[in-house]
Amino acid sequence: MSAFAWVVAVTGAFLSVAAVLAAVRIARGPSMPDRAVALDTLVAVFIAGLGAEAAYNRHASTLPVLVVLSLVGVVGSVSVARYATGRESAAPVGESAEPVGEPARSAGELAEPAGGSAEPAGETETADSTSEEDRS
Repeated sequence: MSAFAWVVAVTGAFLSVAAVLAAVRIARGPSMPDRAVALDTLVAVFIAGLGAEAAYNRHASTLPVLVVLSLVGVVGSVSVARYATGRESAAPVGESAEPVGEPARSAGELAEPAGGSAEPAGETETADSTSEEDRS
């Protein structure tokens, strides 16, 4: 048995253990994010196993399958993350998530009190500020 065959066999053993542990985490939980991470790990292990098989048999016919599986894994992870955070619908592209009827405020406007002030934000004198003449 060549060294390459040994590496593939050891890789297969590690991937099998990882798949079993991920399946246990999917079954036991305890929370939905734990199960989502375990499912994402299981997809990654499956992709790695297919990649190892393709390397061992020296063919590239499984490459499209690997690409599709990786895209399914990413889309599934993003979907579960959005569902878990409670954001089931997002604003369409190009539209703001700002409340309707309230204009966006700049950082300077946020620093002003509600009634407004005569001095712009950031130009108030503090007790520890000194002028050029006091420093010399």
